[in-house]
Amino acid sequence: MAGYNEEWIDVQKNTFTRWANTYLSRKRMTIEDLYEDLKDGIRLISLLQIICHEKVCRKFNKKPRMRIQKMENLNFAFAFMQKKNVNVTNIGSSDILDGNNKLVLGLMWTLIKAFQVAEIDVEGVSGKDGLLLWVNRSLADYPTVQVKNFSCSWVDGMAFCALIHRYAPTLIDFNSLNPKDSQTNVKLAFDIAREKFRIPQLLEVENVAGQAKPDEKSITTYVSLLFKEFASGVQKKKAVTTISKALNIAQRHQELAIEFNKNASGLLEWLQQQTERLQTLSQPRHIPDIKEALARHLDYKKNEKPPREAQFVAVEGCAGRWVASCKNNGRAVPNLNPPIEKLQALKAQLDEPETAFELKLRQNLESYQKTEIFLTKVIAT
Repeated sequence: MAGYNEEWIDVQKNTFTRWANTYLSRKRMTIEDLYEDLKDGIRLISLLQIICHEKVCRKFNKKPRMRIQKMENLNFAFAFMQKKNVNVTNIGSSDILDGNNKLVLGLMWTLIKAFQVAEIDVEGVSGKDGLLLWVNRSLADYPTVQVKNFSCSWVDGMAFCALIHRYAPTLIDFNSLNPKDSQTNVKLAFDIAREKFRIPQLLEVENVAGQAKPDEKSITTYVSLLFKEFASGVQKKKAVTTISKALNIAQRHQELAIEFNKNASGLLEWLQQQTERLQTLSQPRHIPDIKEALARHLDYKKNEKPPREAQFVAVEGCAGRWVASCKNNGRAVPNLNPPIEKLQALKAQLDEPETAFELKLRQNLESYQKTEIFLTKVIAT
């Protein structure tokens, strides 16, 4: 089969077996010999069902002894793969049943590509190219680590360590690593990935470290597991951040609503009361009464009105922040009650009559005082 280097058949067998066992362990199943254990179709069907989260067929033979029974199980598996648009050209049920080593490996690589690598999508780039793009995006701040492929770029172990350091910087002292100590670097990365993230060690250290050209399919498979762990971790963090942000926004809006409702209703009542009071006020005609009215009005301006003006500014600001936050965060604009426009109109209606009332009081006081002085002079003469 084209594309298979005889030197790496055992490496791929080991990698693909471990990859399959990461899924089969969920059903307490395992593959000991990849070429032998797929022959009856049971583990292949189970693997497909676990990966795809659906049944391969309504019923299959769970204890096949005869060749025809094993072939039937394998046919179910291949029919399912065809339904899932998995390209298994040049590989058939009989190849698996006969234990054709290279074709068994070809089938496993096809499954890995279809159900793990092909699902990778980074900025619109999918599959292996998307995986390589993710690696390079992740390692953009590591200028000493250059990843151009899924083979020789990984032999010194620095790319593995850099990926782990990128997403879990406390687990590796990256600056202390020696690129020439490939065995130590690869082992360190594999150990941390296994122990801290439960990423199975699909390859042996010696399959990578110091090799002129490690097996591309095996490294691609392993790096895809790193992607699955770290990329999903980033998405989870983003989701948590998004949820936290949404909760904070909701809480902030609730606080603004409480603040607005608490102050706006009292302010509305006060504005209405003052408007009614001004409408019923009349201008006194005697100097003592005018002075008393003016003193009351000045006391009102000094002591009662300033806190209400501050309250109005606070209510207006609260409403503005609430409405702006809702618009900026895609929330429905609140139906303010009372409407801020009503409060603004009442305040404007109040300010003008108050000023006019005070001016009239002062004019009347001045006029009556002049009249009083004039009359006093007349009487004196």
